[in-house]
Amino acid sequence: ESASQPMQSIDHKSGVPNEHAFCSLGWKSGCPIFAAVSSRLRWAFEPRANRTCLLLAVLTFSPALATAQNLPAGTRPPDSVREDTPLIQAEAAIAARNFTQAKSLLLAITAQPNADARAFYDLGFTNEALHEEAAAETSYRSAITADPKQFESHAALGLLLRDPAESRKELLAAAALTPAANENAARAEVARALAQIDASTNPEAAREEILAAIKLTGETPQDTLLTAKIAERLNDFTDAETTYRRLLAAQPNDPDATFAFAGMLIREDKLADAESLLTAALKAHPADAPLTAQLARVYMLQGAAAKALPLLVTQHTQHPDDAATTRMLANVYNRTGDATHADELYQALLAASPDDIGLLSARGDALIRQKRFAEAQSILQRANTLFLSRPAALPATDDRVQLTSSLAFAASENGQPALVLTALDQRVEYAEETPSTLFLRATAHDHLHHVEQAHSFYTQFIAAAQGKFPDEEWEAKHRLIALAHAK
Repeated sequence: ESASQPMQSIDHKSGVPNEHAFCSLGWKSGCPIFAAVSSRLRWAFEPRANRTCLLLAVLTFSPALATAQNLPAGTRPPDSVREDTPLIQAEAAIAARNFTQAKSLLLAITAQPNADARAFYDLGFTNEALHEEAAAETSYRSAITADPKQFESHAALGLLLRDPAESRKELLAAAALTPAANENAARAEVARALAQIDASTNPEAAREEILAAIKLTGETPQDTLLTAKIAERLNDFTDAETTYRRLLAAQPNDPDATFAFAGMLIREDKLADAESLLTAALKAHPADAPLTAQLARVYMLQGAAAKALPLLVTQHTQHPDDAATTRMLANVYNRTGDATHADELYQALLAASPDDIGLLSARGDALIRQKRFAEAQSILQRANTLFLSRPAALPATDDRVQLTSSLAFAASENGQPALVLTALDQRVEYAEETPSTLFLRATAHDHLHHVEQAHSFYTQFIAAAQGKFPDEEWEAKHRLIALAHAK
C-alpha cells in the first residue's frame, strides 16, 4: 500500500457506482521505504528494542571504543590515548545518543580532504537520527564515493530513499557486498527491505527475498504478514488465507493483519467474512481508523450505507483533519441522500487540493443531486479538462466512467446537446452503453435535429430498457412517431 501507491493510499473497487473513496487501502503502513527508515530510527532511540545492525556497525568500526564499553566506569583502555581521535569521540557520542555533539565533530572531520567512508557513514547515520534526511542522503553518497564496497552506506541509503527504484538499486548493491559486522542480521534487513519494494511489482522475487531473510534470522510477525500479502499478489489466495489465519492465531485481532486479510476477502467478494473479521478486531481496537474505514467500505459494498455512516461520523469527529476519512464520509453522505453535507465536505477538501480530479468529479455529482446543474457542469468540465491533460491522475476506470457520465447528465439538464455527445463519446472508451446513455444520446441528437441518429438511439434505448424506465420509454415511443413524420 504502498509499495503500491504509495503510492496514493486509496484506490477504487470496480462495479460500485459513484464510489470515489471506498477502496482497499493497500499497504496499511504506507510507503515501505518510509516504514523501513522509521524502524531504523525507532531501534536507534529505544533502548529496550534491538538496535539496527547498521548502528552496531558503527561501534565495530572502533575496537578501542568497543573495549571501552566493557570497562568499569572512569577507566580507559591502555591504548586510549593513541585511539582517542575525533572520530572515536564522535562514535562515542553516537553510542551515547548525543547526536548533536557527534554531528559537530563529524562535520569537522568530513571537511578534511582525506575524510574516509567511515566518517561519512557516521555523519549520515547521525543526520538521519536527527531527522535530517536530505543531509543524511548526501553523507551516505559521499561514503559510497569514498568506498563503493562499503555495505553499510549502500544499505543505509537504500533504506532512506523514498523512490522505490533508487532504493532497490542501493539495496541490491548492498546485497552483493559483505557487512562489517552482524552479517546475518544486516543481510536480513536488506532482504526484508527488498521484499517490501518488490512485493507489488515482482512478487516472485519478493517471495525469495523474504524467505532468505527468514532463513538468516528467523520469522517475525512482520515477515508472516508480508508473506501473506505476497501470496495474495501471486493470486494464491488459499496460501494467503492460511498465512493470514496463522498470524491472527498467534496475534488475535492484530490491526495490520486484520486489515490486510479483510482487504483480500473483499476482493474475493466474501463480504460477510470480512465484516465478521473487522467487527471482532474493532472490539479490541475501537479507535483504529483504517479498520473503521474498511468496515465502512464493507457496509457500502453490502448496500448498507446507513450502517457505514455512524462509523465515519465518529472517525471524522475524532480526526477532523484526516482527509481520507473526510472523503469517505462525504461519499457516504452523497450515497445516502445528504448531498448538502457531502458538498460542504467536498468543498473543504478541495480548498486544500483544488486540482484533485476525483474530488471535483465527486462534488459535481453532489451538485447534480442538489439540482444545481449549471454549477455541476462547470465543476465537471474543469475536472474533465484536467483529466484530459493528465489522464494518469485518474487511473480507475470506474472514476472515468463516473466523471463522463455526470458531465453528460449535467449538460443534458442544461440544454447543451453537443456537450452531451462529446462526454458520451469519451465515456464509451471506458464502458459499454447503458439504457441511460442511449436515452441521453437519443435526446441530444433529437435536439440537434439529427433525425436518423435520434431515431436509431431511441430504438436502441427501448430495446435495452425492457420496461424498466416507463417514463423515458413513453417519451421515446412518442418521439419515434414524431420523427417518422419528419423523415
